[in-house]
Amino acid sequence: MKKYKILFNCLLKLWNYISLLDIDCGHNELQRLRIQLLNQYNFLLGIIFLSYAIRDSFYGLIESYLLLGISSLILLVTLFFTKLRFKRTVIFFTCVFITLIIFYFTSYSGVITGIYMYNFAFITAILFLFGSKEIYYIVILYGLTILFFLINCFTDFKLFFNGKYHSEKLYTETLVISFIETLTLLFINGIYLHKRFNLHLSILRARYRLQIEISKKKISIERLETKLKKDLPYDIEDLILIARSSSSKFMPEFTKVFPALFDQLREINPKVTSTEFKTLALIRLGFNTKDLANLEYVSIRTIETRKNRIRKNFGLSSTVNLYLWIKTLDK
Repeated sequence: MKKYKILFNCLLKLWNYISLLDIDCGHNELQRLRIQLLNQYNFLLGIIFLSYAIRDSFYGLIESYLLLGISSLILLVTLFFTKLRFKRTVIFFTCVFITLIIFYFTSYSGVITGIYMYNFAFITAILFLFGSKEIYYIVILYGLTILFFLINCFTDFKLFFNGKYHSEKLYTETLVISFIETLTLLFINGIYLHKRFNLHLSILRARYRLQIEISKKKISIERLETKLKKDLPYDIEDLILIARSSSSKFMPEFTKVFPALFDQLREINPKVTSTEFKTLALIRLGFNTKDLANLEYVSIRTIETRKNRIRKNFGLSSTVNLYLWIKTLDK
């Protein structure tokens, strides 16, 4: 039991390694999904072709063994050539080649083997491999898949039929393998369909929240513009909005709302600087250390140093809460 568990863990690690190959932090979620699917299909098709090649070698099907063996080798080797593998034209011609392989072996072995079932998994995977801007690739590949299937239908699936394949055991074996592998590929497609749907849903929700936020800001800006035109006084919410927009109007408008504060600060410390006054003004509006750092494009440590310097210049102890202290001055 332990051996099987170790083997399973090794296979799982290999699968995760293959899935995450060539994915970095620069890729968005949709790109990550597409690369994962490409990696997994590349690997699985390589293994599927290899397994068929090994089996056909035992049955003496030399042409099938050579074709599948070479195809498997190409697919597995390309896993380690990132630039080549991610080119859209390379992906397209690889898909065309796989379509031809399915067409050839469906006709080579006959309809009873069920190799044509791979088409179902393949055509659903195409939708993930190519984006909406590459619809022409999808149309061409779908057209080829339908065309090849119709050719097989009109030729009774015997265009390249090989008499050596006429074995009940081989028919049954191929049918079972084709069915299981097609279901496995469709299952992977289903997982990615679910992930992609959830991703698009989360994007739509984020856009909706952003639109609500933008509409709120538009209303606030319109309210500010109305007040400015009518020369009406600003309230604290207006000042916070102006401060967040990094507008040069902030300090003049702040002194209008809190006219006595600057004089009181200058009485305590006649050498108060404009930077200290702006920092204290933002503190008065409730901006925390992180907000101040983001607003001033400096580190949190810089803001903390600035606060300590203010305490020192105004003769305050290090335990004094600046947020409470500044409020006592404008009462």
